[in-house]
Amino acid sequence: MRARTHIAALLAAGAAYGEGITGYVEEDYSHTNTRTDANGVETRSAQDAVLQRYHLNLERAFYPQLRFSGGGIFEQQNSWSRQLGNPWSRTVGGFGQLTAGSPILSGSAAYNYRVERQSVSTDRLILEEPSLIVGWRPSLLPQFSLRVARTHTWDVDRHLQDLAIWTALFTVRYAVSSDLTLQYSAIYANPNDRLNDTDTKSISQTGRADYLRNFWGGRASVSAGLTLNDRRTEVTSAGAGGTIATPQTPLATLSLVEKFPAAAQLDTLNDNAALSDGNTTQGIADLDLGTSQSAGTEIDPRDIGARFADILTPVNTLYVYVDRQLPAQIAASLAWTAWQSDDNLHWTPVDITAPVVIGTFQNRFEITIRTTAAHYLKVVTSPLAQSVTTDKRFASILVTELQLFLVTPAVRTTGWNAATRTLLNSAARVQITNALSYDFTGLFGHGTQTGAATQNTYLIGNGLSYAQRLNPIFFVNARVARQDQDQSAGHQGVFLYGGSLVATPLSTLSHNLVYSGQIVSDSRGNTITNSFSFFNRATPYRGTGLLAGAAYNLVQQPSGLLLRSAQLTLGANAQPHRTLTLSGTFAHSDSVSSGNGSPRLAQATNRVDGTLSFNPVPALYLAGTVSRLVTDGAGRTLANATGSFSPFPGGDLQFTLSYTETYQEPNLLSRLIVPTIRWNLRPGTLITVSYTVLDTTGLGTGTHTRTFDANFQTTL
Repeated sequence: MRARTHIAALLAAGAAYGEGITGYVEEDYSHTNTRTDANGVETRSAQDAVLQRYHLNLERAFYPQLRFSGGGIFEQQNSWSRQLGNPWSRTVGGFGQLTAGSPILSGSAAYNYRVERQSVSTDRLILEEPSLIVGWRPSLLPQFSLRVARTHTWDVDRHLQDLAIWTALFTVRYAVSSDLTLQYSAIYANPNDRLNDTDTKSISQTGRADYLRNFWGGRASVSAGLTLNDRRTEVTSAGAGGTIATPQTPLATLSLVEKFPAAAQLDTLNDNAALSDGNTTQGIADLDLGTSQSAGTEIDPRDIGARFADILTPVNTLYVYVDRQLPAQIAASLAWTAWQSDDNLHWTPVDITAPVVIGTFQNRFEITIRTTAAHYLKVVTSPLAQSVTTDKRFASILVTELQLFLVTPAVRTTGWNAATRTLLNSAARVQITNALSYDFTGLFGHGTQTGAATQNTYLIGNGLSYAQRLNPIFFVNARVARQDQDQSAGHQGVFLYGGSLVATPLSTLSHNLVYSGQIVSDSRGNTITNSFSFFNRATPYRGTGLLAGAAYNLVQQPSGLLLRSAQLTLGANAQPHRTLTLSGTFAHSDSVSSGNGSPRLAQATNRVDGTLSFNPVPALYLAGTVSRLVTDGAGRTLANATGSFSPFPGGDLQFTLSYTETYQEPNLLSRLIVPTIRWNLRPGTLITVSYTVLDTTGLGTGTHTRTFDANFQTTL
């Protein structure tokens, strides 16, 4: 009673001050019945579950330059079943941050504490993290920031984990002029693994200068950058099982959602800076691994990767962070593969050498691979299948961050081990004529490491580009380039060439013919790659669109191995009425490898998709998709439909019905039906009631699950 009185007083005080106190309450109840038939033997189970989630946040400004923010969380899930008894899990935590200063000079002190418990274990997992941040950001002077933190994760009995990490990060940035920028950073880390009696210290310093200047009215530009990195590591104690995790920082992080006919072994990832911004809680919408994605795009894998400056950076561990905690059995349902590439186009598999696990405290997948040094490295997985779970907490699982490490056994050192790396990059571009331009690229690296040979690398590239509109219909561009490089594996010469012709005879009709090729020469011989593609788009009538495209790739390796692949895409969409939209696509993809005395390997895939959406009035929406996929004679059919109806103005009350069915030959069938009622009582307050029907049959077994779920959410 006293605790309730204190909470009520706190909320009343917040209301009186009129600022700062917010809260979130979620209550969820579900009842699940499951019937399993296995070779004529039937088993039944039932489970009830209650989820309670309470968050309280406080924001208070004491003075114009002094502010406090803090709060607490309480989350508990209880389950009841005849088979498992009454398992439960609980998370309790609190945080606080005091911030002082102005936009020029500021500082903050923060403290985060979290305890996790489960009924299946007597362990209490604890996370404790105090931190201090100071920043100085004048407009015309050097700007610096300092962050010091101690992260301690342990269990009470000290037999699962006891790891304390001191970290300090100091950065300085100074824009000397509009052309020249100087940067310096120093990182100190002291992980102390008390469970394995391993204590490590490391200091990494990086200095960088960047210069960029334009000449001749922007027709020419010159840029240069110099990066100096010095990393020193000392292992003062090394117990059995202790390891050292060395961060391997890439030039850029990359991602891709593979839309058919794309394939993991032949695709190009795009830059995604959000994967390396240090924010492990903010999710990336395109990289969703939840069950909501598998309804219509289950075969669209998510590629998560990185690009390095050279092929000298070894990696054997990748951490993929997500925005929520995942039970081990849910995390294990995601299958991962790893790949490496030299050109971000042709990928080869990399062995995953240990089971992929989910972190004990951190919301991250820990992926261990064979030690690999490559220009490009990626891991790939597909969204969670809907047959895995009906728990709506996992309908969306957003990837937030990618980190790469070289993890090695801890070996005690007699002093500091040093590794230095110097990298000089330069580039120039000159617009010779309105159509012709020249560009130069240079990368020069020098590295030393205690107990290892000196590494010198270089890359020099020269290129000519031509782009010209021939007339109102035709536009042509072409490029030829030469690269010479040595990445500590001998000289390699690369000759690149290609061009495209774009024709737009009408505003509603366009054609694009593209050719690209390259010849890579090294000690093994020549690797020759040629690629052709032809795409056409047309809009013959308003609301109607047509697409036709084809691509062909040919790769000849020095060993005599010949790789061929082809893709064909046909598509059409129409809107015969403003309330009705129809679309359909056909895609074909095949690949063949032969030669060098190897057996001929071939694979072919065909896919047909049809989609319909109908929105006769704002209160009613209907949509459906049917897909048929055939790979090497094995077929798979996916159908899904959804409908929503809002009987009252404003859409506060909404009825939704979704249907998904997957059939995979010879006899695997999965069917999911979910009717839902959602009622917005007021802004921020929502009641949702749903009933899930999930049936999976095939190979002599069948699982039939029925789940009733009622959810209440409100913000205070």
